[in-house]
Amino acid sequence: MSELLAKSRREGTSSKTLREHTVDVMEAARWLFGVTTAPTRLGREWIRFFKLDARHNDAFFDSLLMAAGLHDWGKGSTSFQMALSAHAPQVIRHEHLSGLLQVLPQVEEWLRHRPTVDSDVVLAAVISHHLKAARKDLGTLLPTSAASFGAVSFGVAWESSDFQGLLADVAARLGISAVTMPNPPPKIWGFGPGRHHFDLSGTRRRLLQRLDAFEDALAKDERRRRLLWAVRSALIVADAAGSAVPRMEPPDIKKWIADAFDESKILTKDDIWTKVIRPRIGRLKRAGRWNEDNGRKGWNQFQVECGRLASPGLLLAPCAAGKTLAAWLWIAEKLGERPAARVIFLYPTRGTASEGFRDYVSWAPEADAALIHGTARYDLDGMFQNPDDTARRFAVDERLFALAYWRRRIFSATVDQFLGFLTHQYGATCLLPVLVDSVVVFDEIHSYDRGLFAGLKEFLRIFDVPVLTMTATLQNARREDLERTCGVHVYGDRKPVDLQKLSDTARYRVATRTAHEIPALVRAMLANQKRVLWVVNTVKRAQRWAEALAAAFPAEELRDSAGVPIYSYHSRFKLRDRRERHRAVVDAFRADQREHTAVLAVTTQVCEMSLDLDADVLITEHAPITALVQRMGRCNRIMLPDKGYLGEVFVYPSEESRPYKLDELRGAAAFVADMAGLGVVCQSDLESLLEKHDSAQVEPDRIHPFTTTSPYASSLGFDLRDIDDFYAPAVLAGDIGKYLRAKKPERAAFIVPVPRRSWLAVDKPKGFPAYLIIAPDDHYHASVGFRDEALA
Repeated sequence: MSELLAKSRREGTSSKTLREHTVDVMEAARWLFGVTTAPTRLGREWIRFFKLDARHNDAFFDSLLMAAGLHDWGKGSTSFQMALSAHAPQVIRHEHLSGLLQVLPQVEEWLRHRPTVDSDVVLAAVISHHLKAARKDLGTLLPTSAASFGAVSFGVAWESSDFQGLLADVAARLGISAVTMPNPPPKIWGFGPGRHHFDLSGTRRRLLQRLDAFEDALAKDERRRRLLWAVRSALIVADAAGSAVPRMEPPDIKKWIADAFDESKILTKDDIWTKVIRPRIGRLKRAGRWNEDNGRKGWNQFQVECGRLASPGLLLAPCAAGKTLAAWLWIAEKLGERPAARVIFLYPTRGTASEGFRDYVSWAPEADAALIHGTARYDLDGMFQNPDDTARRFAVDERLFALAYWRRRIFSATVDQFLGFLTHQYGATCLLPVLVDSVVVFDEIHSYDRGLFAGLKEFLRIFDVPVLTMTATLQNARREDLERTCGVHVYGDRKPVDLQKLSDTARYRVATRTAHEIPALVRAMLANQKRVLWVVNTVKRAQRWAEALAAAFPAEELRDSAGVPIYSYHSRFKLRDRRERHRAVVDAFRADQREHTAVLAVTTQVCEMSLDLDADVLITEHAPITALVQRMGRCNRIMLPDKGYLGEVFVYPSEESRPYKLDELRGAAAFVADMAGLGVVCQSDLESLLEKHDSAQVEPDRIHPFTTTSPYASSLGFDLRDIDDFYAPAVLAGDIGKYLRAKKPERAAFIVPVPRRSWLAVDKPKGFPAYLIIAPDDHYHASVGFRDEALA
């Protein structure tokens, strides 16, 4: 083989050779992180984030450079080269072969020439840089290989000029002599005995033994654990950047990285005031919502004190307290203490991330702002359509996937997009260069499932970055857990006068009802021109009641017999329909619509976070206490205490506990009874009753593969969330043609979550993704979404 390729050739382009690609990755590592004597800002922040220190500099930078040089040398096999040129099945994963080569005696001796290199860390980083390394299958033959285990052999092009040049480049950059092999080196490699080939079976045993010993050492040495985490993730990042070079125009890795991590673009306190806070205050002034007669130039005492909260902090504040500006003020103060490259807002769902983008991030300059979640490109279209909204387009550059976001400065994203690195998710790992040099805000943390909450705690405990967590309410056990195990500083116990006044102001009139009384109650409230939000706990009931109250169904738009619009809102809509429904519901419940138009929205718990609306009347089934408080936050959201206005809240028992577990509902009935006993309720009452009735227990910690003592790394079988596999993403049978003809970013518009039992047993057409199922058309209607039963 005269030329060794690193990637398959693409039509009309030339492909990088293995040596060229390796140089690109080593250069990317150097330009991203620097070297021991001259670390970049990212390199310094990387070491701080992983809680290493200057004593670890040599080990980090030299081990990373060595790992970058050796990460792909297993591609110099005939098996890999034939897979590229002739589409033959690979015999062995190339990164596993790279690890096998690294434990050859000659190579082990070679690595000792640079004592600052931690060769065990390099070995573990190399075998797992594709996040597909588990002990049981490390270095074994791939299932795609047609031959039996003992019969497969392949060549390693040790003598080729490309391979020798690659090793010479690595040696030169580390200032050591090139590795030598026995003369002549074996040309045929394989597993099991053979007359003419080098048997790798013993080498694999030696590889596993060495990794076992390293795992034992990691269990006793936190410094080396952190060094491994830092080097492995930095290698993944450098490999991603080096692999992107052929797609750049022009292909200049140094310039591209220098622009993405330009130290002159570091965010400061003044930047936040100039780019975000002052423009937002200007909008509030124009809307008549900025009072400068209070001695603090419009700021309330709560916001000022929040700005001084230490990190990590927990901000507990009710709706209408001014959390948005409080968070920005906190960010500005943290940047005043230590400038950072980026600001990140993280949310539990796609809907809340999109709303957070609108509320928190879109005020930043367009070139700086980014929305990141699975359907971000689609959600951004049409987000700003009201005259008073920011009418700009925030594009998502898909060309380089996660790397495209390296240039952005202010983010709204789902938690998974950034904390997914804890479960070895590749995209989240590639976003670590953004995360490590950021100020981070986690919002709506009350709604995190146990998996997300465990990930949040792990992040707070192990890594070093300024963090603010926020919510209106939080279970006592979770709050105490954050304080005790993560050192979180809580703001909310001692309220300033203005926030206490807001909390003590009467807000709701609460009463209980039975389930059979609710339909008549809804009709009466609509007849009185009230805006009614009715929250039930399952999609099926939300659909059933919306259909029952409508004068006609199916219909394009549901209305009752008096013409009042009825909206069914939940998670089981096609993305296009859900986006339009979301906008319609929010518009119908705008604060300026109060006392004008009756409207009914029958929703599931998705309304608790993703719907920024202001209802006159809330009707809700029993739910966990924190969920009830969040639902109440959608009623009388924009308070008018001077007019004596109260939101009406009616609570009734649900038909079943699902989707909640019984322990999640413990205390809810007593909480509701006490509210109803008070009659008129304020936020302070809710907080007192939450403390009285919340019986949640401390949740056990979880093992996250990123932070274990294992030298292996695999993304398979792990997820940051508690996954409910009852639903599956689907495309309706009638939409398949449209889906396949659409450009990839627009395909998300046709996807709808459906119960797994609702699939059609039909052959999937060519190009249709394996992870999607095909669902029947007659179960879907744009006004109510995907139903369990077919339309009549």
